[in-house]
Amino acid sequence: CYLLLIGTMASPDDLMSMFATMNTSEKGALLEQFCMVVPGVQRDTAQFFLEANNWTLQAAIASFFDSGGVHANVPSRNPLAEFVCDVTIGEGESVPPETRFQKTWRLRNSGLEPWPENSMLTFVQGHPMHAQPYVRVPPLSPGATADVSVELQSPAEPGMYVSSWRLCYHEGVPRYFSEEIWAVISVDVSGTLPLLQQFAATSVSHARPAPQAAAPPAPTQPLVTHPYMPDMTTFGSLANHSFGRSPDRPH
Repeated sequence: CYLLLIGTMASPDDLMSMFATMNTSEKGALLEQFCMVVPGVQRDTAQFFLEANNWTLQAAIASFFDSGGVHANVPSRNPLAEFVCDVTIGEGESVPPETRFQKTWRLRNSGLEPWPENSMLTFVQGHPMHAQPYVRVPPLSPGATADVSVELQSPAEPGMYVSSWRLCYHEGVPRYFSEEIWAVISVDVSGTLPLLQQFAATSVSHARPAPQAAAPPAPTQPLVTHPYMPDMTTFGSLANHSFGRSPDRPH
């Protein structure tokens, strides 16, 4: 068995001698040594095989070549995402004109790494439907799911409208890590947007106030007189009406 070593062919004895001089447990150094023994290997690939072999360099390199060498099918360590389902507003759902609503998608982290801290869902094409250009999303752990929402408003004119969004993070420029996900609506005056959605999208200024506790009944006896008002009992039948307490005036 022969391996390509720094542009030359190395025998197993040469490799064994090299491994004997690579006596380190520091992960960064092991990663560098892997890349030195296997020129041209991607660092993500080297790290994958080192982690899979408990950071044992000789076992990691052997596993790398057993898996096909440079043609090995190695899972990507870049952030990845997949669409799970529409939570609100199914594709083509009918919405009345100029109606605010919330579109929610369920997404899963399908990669090996958490999503970056600065991840966001960004509008990329179609009709913006009065939306913000992006919304922040949490740094989701591998295998976890999250519901991601944007606030939209249907256009005034009837018809079909499409809005397209993608997950990305920024490293000077946007780095997209999901396929496009869609908000597709049909604007119709007889739209059947669920009433609950309309309530959820109503602005705070239109929210109903919280119910207030009932006020205790005002006392009816005795009637309180005021220095600037005559005694109410002197007005005969008017005494049967409750006028309540008058505001105090300064003396």
